[in-house]
Amino acid sequence: MLVTQIKPTEELDGLLPKSLYVIHCLGCKEVHFPLEEAKASVEELKGLGIKIEGEEMADYVCRPDFTEKRLKLYADGIKKADGVLVYACGVGIQTVAEKITEVKDIPVFAGCDTVRLSGYAGLMPTELDCVRCGECILGLTAGICPVANCAKGLVNGACGGAMDGKCEISSEKDCVWLLIHNRLKKQGRLKMLDKINPVRDHISAEKGVKF
Repeated sequence: MLVTQIKPTEELDGLLPKSLYVIHCLGCKEVHFPLEEAKASVEELKGLGIKIEGEEMADYVCRPDFTEKRLKLYADGIKKADGVLVYACGVGIQTVAEKITEVKDIPVFAGCDTVRLSGYAGLMPTELDCVRCGECILGLTAGICPVANCAKGLVNGACGGAMDGKCEISSEKDCVWLLIHNRLKKQGRLKMLDKINPVRDHISAEKGVKF
């Protein structure tokens, strides 16, 4: 189970396109998913002039097979949108970003940050491309997490040590920043790489949340 907190509207303002399809994941609601806050966030985005082409709720969008079918069900609304905003953990957001191309190749944005939960979480998030860092930048990196997938955890582009597209730490692993670059280029969003991300607050991420 993973715990999420809603991103501030000011963080999303200026990043999102003017037309969105919204997906809320209810899979981990037994632990904590602030659904009412997520709905309020969507209303605030409407107030900024963003058009919502559809809004759906689903269980466990982290499951690729399930999400693939769900996205096809939402296809009519998704095809009208310029992006998809997902209120879910980092695993779910990345799953949607991977599967959305089968409906329409549009960017996927994170509506939540995933934070640490004290004690045993019931799974190993590090095996699922989410380290629960509390500062999700998937909306800037084409739905691919550099924190979890870069050997150095870099959030501002490649280190320069990659060779033939492979990470300098392991020749078996693709350089995640090359994957990010390629997906952003395909989406016509390379300008996202111009943004310099701030120094990360790892201390706050380690503290996590307690209930």
